[in-house]
This record gives sequence, C-alpha cells and structure tokens, in this order.
Amino acid sequence: MNRESRTAWRARQKAAEAFVDAAVDAVAADQKAVWDAAVQAAREAKAARVQLTRGDIVGATHVRIGGNWYPVVRVNQKTVTVRGLWPWDEPVSFHKLQEARVSA
Repeated sequence: MNRESRTAWRARQKAAEAFVDAAVDAVAADQKAVWDAAVQAAREAKAARVQLTRGDIVGATHVRIGGNWYPVVRVNQKTVTVRGLWPWDEPVSFHKLQEARVSA
C-alpha cells in the first residue's frame, strides 16, 4: 500500500482549498457585477421617472400607486388622499404616485 506522507497530503489539501476559494471568488465577483448593474439600472429608471406635482394631480379622478388605480378623494399640498379597499381614506405622498388619470 502506497501511503502519501502527511506533508504531501497537506500540500494537496492546501492546493484544493485554494482552487475552491478562487472559484468561489470568481462566482461572487460575477454576482456582484450583475447586482451592481441591476442597482444602476434601477437608479437610472428612478431618475428618469417624471415626478408628479400638485398641479398635475388637481382635477385627476384616479391615481396609480404600485400598479393599482385608486380614486382621488382630495389633493393636499404634499399628499393625495385616496380611497382604496380599506374603510378609511389614505393619504399618499406625491413621490409614490406613478400616474394620474382624468376621467371624462
């Protein structure tokens, strides 16, 4: 039976650990690059989005918040009060509004 020495075994283990560590670092770098690109795209989309003002909302009958349309109850200086599925009216900041609709 040919047994390797303890020193040779340790050297082989150290080389294997270095190989695995390098592979893990490469995958982590790739994931970080993908994540950074997604974060940058989200920042650019947010910066390009048109911010609605009080003048845009006055006269609107519905506003879109998070993909859902809600009827406008009142337009305040910094918020819009909307009526949703809950039994009370909810104030929402202008920066959360995505779109306003005026029904004829």
